[in-house]
Amino acid sequence: MSVPGGTPPPGGGGWGPPQGGAPAPAYGAPPPSYSQPGPPPGQGWTPQPPQVTPPGGPNEPKGTWIGVALSVLFLLGSFLACAVTGIVAVNESEHFAMQVAYVTVPTIVAGLFPWIVALLLRKKGTGIAVGAPIGCGCLTWVVSLVGIIVFFEVIWPAL
Repeated sequence: MSVPGGTPPPGGGGWGPPQGGAPAPAYGAPPPSYSQPGPPPGQGWTPQPPQVTPPGGPNEPKGTWIGVALSVLFLLGSFLACAVTGIVAVNESEHFAMQVAYVTVPTIVAGLFPWIVALLLRKKGTGIAVGAPIGCGCLTWVVSLVGIIVFFEVIWPAL
């Protein structure tokens, strides 16, 4: 092939069929048809509606109420301990009420926080939902026991 008024480029240059190979793709060929008829209904593949998973579906972890129930029991126990401490303090000596407070005040404090932790971790799995509130209650009990001992042995006599 030659250009009017010129010479063809060396090696073909893409102006004609490649030398020694398959012919170049034909431009202007009709595009493939995508509207071919499929199999009749009921005989072959039929499109399915998209699968929509509602909130709380099978893959979402279900919450456990065991940790919440245990932490509410801690809370009720703390209220009972508060009532017992008050009754003992009113009816007995101050010294005996102070000794009872070594057990009851940490129980009161330990009952205040685990139910919050239990509600926050309820959907994280049974192990965490039960273990974290119990651990929180026990740790809070130990810390408040140390606090009440320091209060009654160091601060109270200084007052």
